[in-house]
Amino acid sequence: MFQRRRYLYGKFILLIMKKLLSLAFILILVSSCNMMSGEDQVVNVENRYTLDLPSFMSETTDLNTDASLEYQNMFRELYVIVIDEPKDEMHKAIIESELQDYYPMNIEGYSDLVLPAFKEGIVRMEQTEVIDTTINNMDAKLTTISGIVEGIDAYYCLGNYEGKDTYYQVITWTLGDRKNTHQEAMDRILHSLKEL
Repeated sequence: MFQRRRYLYGKFILLIMKKLLSLAFILILVSSCNMMSGEDQVVNVENRYTLDLPSFMSETTDLNTDASLEYQNMFRELYVIVIDEPKDEMHKAIIESELQDYYPMNIEGYSDLVLPAFKEGIVRMEQTEVIDTTINNMDAKLTTISGIVEGIDAYYCLGNYEGKDTYYQVITWTLGDRKNTHQEAMDRILHSLKEL
């Protein structure tokens, strides 16, 4: 009798393990399909702005302390942040520092102010020409930067935007060898910023 119970118990455990393995396989398959999906998710930040991001990216909080939006996919090595700053505070800081002759109070001045600070610490840096454009009714300046950051070959796509009352920086990056893989998604991100 004891032998039979142990045999039935073993069969029961084996059956449960098979079901758990099947469930785990299904979960992995569904997760993989979501990661490969080409669809975008629209992320709304406090009803101030939206940004369209690949559905395989998820929210995080450890990319930049000044960012109002931080998303990543560590497996695919794709990251994005948005930093937004009130225009009146930025203008006040420029005036108080007596820098208005160097930095006009518009997208040109804002971009000229933040871009050099961003490039500090990038070794063997290459930058494309800054493109002036309009994105969702906002004046914008777009560029790409590649180089070595703390020993890592990195590739960045950057956008600076002038909203009604806010300046925005959208920065998305990946590894240098994944540039071609993510270029289309990175471009879509930069062109999707909408002020609400």
